[in-house]
Amino acid sequence: MGSGESKSGIDVGVFGDLDISSGFVLAGSELRGRAYVRWNPGSRVDPRTTYRVCVSVIGEEAATVEYRRDDEFYDDEWNEGPSTRRTRQITDYANATTRFLSQVLVLRDLGPRDGKVDLVFPFSFTLPPRLPTSMEHSQGRSGCSISYYALVQIIDLSSNAGGLSAGNKEHRMNFSVYNPPPPPERHFPVSIQPTTEPVNLCCCFGEGTVTIGASLPSGLAAVGSVVFEVGFWVVNESDVDIETVEMKLVQRIQFSADSHTKNEERVVGRTRVPVDPALLKKNTRSEAKLISSGSPRQQISHVEVPFATFESYVGSIVSVTHRIELVFHTGTFISNPTLRSDNIFFYRLPPSQPSAGWGGPSQAIGLGPGFAQQASAPPIPPGWNPQLEPVSSFDGSLEVKRSAR
Repeated sequence: MGSGESKSGIDVGVFGDLDISSGFVLAGSELRGRAYVRWNPGSRVDPRTTYRVCVSVIGEEAATVEYRRDDEFYDDEWNEGPSTRRTRQITDYANATTRFLSQVLVLRDLGPRDGKVDLVFPFSFTLPPRLPTSMEHSQGRSGCSISYYALVQIIDLSSNAGGLSAGNKEHRMNFSVYNPPPPPERHFPVSIQPTTEPVNLCCCFGEGTVTIGASLPSGLAAVGSVVFEVGFWVVNESDVDIETVEMKLVQRIQFSADSHTKNEERVVGRTRVPVDPALLKKNTRSEAKLISSGSPRQQISHVEVPFATFESYVGSIVSVTHRIELVFHTGTFISNPTLRSDNIFFYRLPPSQPSAGWGGPSQAIGLGPGFAQQASAPPIPPGWNPQLEPVSSFDGSLEVKRSAR
């Protein structure tokens, strides 16, 4: 028949499961699972049909952008006279998807000589050592995501139809990915270049200048950490006093689809610290020279990085960046000198406990009632015992390794 369908239902289909006990997969680790092929006992094998069974691991960015556009229409429906072309504003949506990870294992080609034998194919993939962490962000009716899934497919090689034709079946299994903590060598101090800013009263009257600089023990910080530390120093050569110092962590999310872009910027962490009067009062020339020459006269500030913060990432259509801002607050109607730096990177640590909603094993694990509900394969009978095939492994090279289980 060559179409994968018969009068009695689906001739042959696939499904699968993943071995993910913790609810997520670490980048650089091994992802294991099984792909199943199930034949319909009431169907006949078409001697002209050959099927290919394969499994893929996919990582992709996706974005949906809501936008307004002009739409031209003619009002002849309501106008008995000559129709008139008019323009109105309507809401539309642009969608985009791009893959940054695609690993494919061809498990086996099934021809007429193989007969109708139900099969199970154990497989394993070695993931790259660093991957973007799974995420999902909504902004009104727009949004973006980074997602992962394993896709089991049976493809009718004799069909001339492109894409997922009637003879092709697939089963998708979603999972989440985290990165292991960065190695110690990636934690290195960051020096924020000093800047000198004028201090103005009512935007017009100069009150002198303030030179500010800062340093970070490390430009890396874990989401949920309360130890993100910044040391700063000030050379105040203005006629005003600095009253407080505010440190802000700013997150910027940007995503695009079909030349339409959305972005959101918000403060994810904030702390305000009282200043050291001896450090931040108006400095004499000798004090200014001492501080600017590298004196350890710094004030230390800490800020919490909330767990809801996303991991820093720059991709093709989705990017999440972070920066730090130090705002030196002066009196009323007086400008506030500000120091900014984007040399920071936030990373997410794996959850210590499995959590609902983080992926986890497919519901197809086991030989229970869930198997009978698989839409891409015929129902599973009690006591089903498919033939076990060798393990197929993908380790990032072009070679596919097969071994007995």
